[in-house]
Amino acid sequence: MGAVKDLKAKACKPHLNEIFEEIQVLGTEPLAGDLLEGSLAKVRSLHFSLKGSGQWRVAYYVMTEEKVCLILLVATREKEPLNKRP
Repeated sequence: MGAVKDLKAKACKPHLNEIFEEIQVLGTEPLAGDLLEGSLAKVRSLHFSLKGSGQWRVAYYVMTEEKVCLILLVATREKEPLNKRP
């Protein structure tokens, strides 16, 4: 429920269409994001910027056999590090 909660957050609401446009790249390029390290070694992070809203990231896990990208987080880059989230 983390990504759903993130998308319902006040910061995301005005940018939902733009965020969804950016995320769509994962449908054809699931390895587009950077592979993270440490305790998040199997998680990828896709970075993008939205005009007037700064830098954003989508953290996701690629489920290769199922051909699915499981989105874990959608947030501005100013938020706390991914491994510090509850």
